[in-house]
Amino acid sequence: MVPVNNSMDSKVEEVLKDRQLDPFATKAIDRPPTFIIHAINSMPDQEADLEHASGFLRDLCVPSITVNFTVKSLESIRIGGNYSIGCATKPDINVDLLICIP
Repeated sequence: MVPVNNSMDSKVEEVLKDRQLDPFATKAIDRPPTFIIHAINSMPDQEADLEHASGFLRDLCVPSITVNFTVKSLESIRIGGNYSIGCATKPDINVDLLICIP
């Protein structure tokens, strides 16, 4: 009789085999999120005046104000989810970005 642990390991390995990405595909998939992360990380803190922020404030249902505010850069952004461990639900491959907002 096969121990339960080995049987479970075999089942997990079988499921992961169909979900693991080819290393060549991973290189191609890595490019867009890496570009996005680099672009977002390179944005400096910016002052936003009411003229430029009015649509954003309206969408948030903020009443009319007459002050400026600072749009801060993100604390961190990184790849997460299934893709971060080299797995994906095929044929659609999604890359989740984990964003920490200040």
